[in-house]
Parts: sequence; structure tokens; C-alpha cells
Amino acid sequence: MSILARMTWAPLVLLLCIQTACKPDHKPAAQNDAAANNSPSDAAEDIGKSDLLELIQGKWFDAKDANKSLEVIGNELIWHMPNQQDVQATVDIDSNCTLQSCQQTLPQQGWCFVAHFEAGQQCFLVLSCDKSSFRFARLDATLEEEVYQRP
Repeated sequence: MSILARMTWAPLVLLLCIQTACKPDHKPAAQNDAAANNSPSDAAEDIGKSDLLELIQGKWFDAKDANKSLEVIGNELIWHMPNQQDVQATVDIDSNCTLQSCQQTLPQQGWCFVAHFEAGQQCFLVLSCDKSSFRFARLDATLEEEVYQRP
């Protein structure tokens, strides 16, 4: 295969990897027994932190309340809530959930992000995400789950 032909396919392969990296139930069509034991967090580590951050970029609307939204711009998170002041934070991707604020027993597999607020930080476990849905749980005593969708 020529170099030009390989360069044409490379962006498509990268896009496919990014879109499927954070789906906990994703299994490649052809896999051996060793690959079957890989967790979504393993796939997330292979993709890279910047690719996972790129995956969640943009504006997401709460599935239960369309007036509530989450916007990710670069490494900045902004929660827009009705009748409340916006909440802003910076975000760090933790593909293996190993940062200090994420080290605990996880309710299920996935990858994490840490939101750094003025008053402290909070780890979130990404349960699933794709181009239309972003589902994550707060890693604290509540394990509160949030589901956001694209318009």
C-alpha cells in the first residue's frame, strides 16, 4: 500500500477509535481471548488524554432538564443551570482513574475526569459517551449519575 493511501485511511481509523473508546460495552468485531479481558479504561489509555478530552468537547443538554447544560471548551467545563450562577471548573482527564480524587472502588468500568472547582475538586466516572450521549457518575458517597445529550 502506498504512503498516500495509508495517509488517507489514518484519519478514519483514528476517528473510529475515538468514537468507540469510551463505550463500556464496545467489543471489536475480531478479538482474541486476551483482548476480551481489556477494560474500557485500557482502551481510553491507548487513545490518549487529549483525544478523550476532544471527545467531550461542545455543548451537552441534560436529558431530564433541557434548561440545564454542560459545555466543554478546551479544558474548561461550564455548567449552566436555570436560576443559578454558572459553575466553572477546569478538567483533567484520568484515563485509568488513578488520580488522588479518583482512587476508590469504582461502581463499573470506564475512564475518569477530574473537575477542579474554586472550592475543591471532584472526580467523575464516564460510564458511556458517544457523539450524541455523555453519561457519567460523581465519584462520591452519592454516586449521582448525570446524562447529557447533544441537540
